[in-house]
Amino acid sequence: MYSQRFGTVQREIKGPTPKVVLMRAKPSKSQGAEQHLKRIQRSYQKYHTTLASIKSNEQDRLNVDWIQHSDRKYLSSLVQARIKDGMQAFIISTEERRNKLRELLASEENMYFTEMQLKEETIEEKKDRMREKTKSLREKKEKERQDFVAEKLDQQFR
Repeated sequence: MYSQRFGTVQREIKGPTPKVVLMRAKPSKSQGAEQHLKRIQRSYQKYHTTLASIKSNEQDRLNVDWIQHSDRKYLSSLVQARIKDGMQAFIISTEERRNKLRELLASEENMYFTEMQLKEETIEEKKDRMREKTKSLREKKEKERQDFVAEKLDQQFR
């Protein structure tokens, strides 16, 4: 029991009658060295398998990190491209609207200009109009003067 629990083997074993004792032979040193060597080899093997597992896990992690990084880069470039396309479309539509407004303004300005040209009097028409105006003013003044003279003559007659 002691040997099972603590791993040491008792060399003396009690026999069937009193004072009978059996002695076990000592284990040879060569077996101990071989077992020790096997234990070292097993621990060396465990160490290397653990090290290989760690390296494999690290390689897998690096691989996953690289894939995630490339996915983020791809997504970022895709988003940037879409934003750039949206901005280009916005700028193009703005330029189109500006051009339409420019054309509309130019056509409206031309229309007003032609209308003003049509309404504008020529120099000859202006001179004729001024002559008619002065003539009508003279006639009006002459009529007022004649009315005044007629009124004064009527007063004298009375």
